[in-house]
Amino acid sequence: NCLGMVMVSQLVGACVSVPVGGLSDVFGRKNILMYTCVFVAIVYTVFMMFPPLVIVYGAAICYGVANSALMTVEYALACDTLPNKKQTARDLGLWGVAAFLGGTFGPLIMGPVLHIAGYQEDSSEYSKTGYIALFCCGTAFILTSGSMVKLVRGSS
Repeated sequence: NCLGMVMVSQLVGACVSVPVGGLSDVFGRKNILMYTCVFVAIVYTVFMMFPPLVIVYGAAICYGVANSALMTVEYALACDTLPNKKQTARDLGLWGVAAFLGGTFGPLIMGPVLHIAGYQEDSSEYSKTGYIALFCCGTAFILTSGSMVKLVRGSS
């Protein structure tokens, strides 16, 4: 049940938000973000192996935890690096727009990737190769994001 998998992963992730925020105060925002990006890449690799459903559920829970950590610590990093503390709402609004660009452009970029890599003639379904291509791209994007965090100034 896909809906159940999504709900469980998000509930577990919600329970992680406060503790991971505290960890980022101690170990540094960049460190938490970089390690979390590597963790997401590992989860994507698990998905690429098309494991049994119970492992998919476990990976989905891990993804929920990682996604929660990313969202929490990204906003903490944003607050640390605001250029003008008197324009916090405006600057966080810009941050929010930037955060949603992936959700906007992701389908525009990845839809064609899935179609090109996974198209099967005489089938209404895409091949495993198409989904592997998606997760390979996702892995490259998340690892690039994690490595770019080092360049952010104004936070640890």
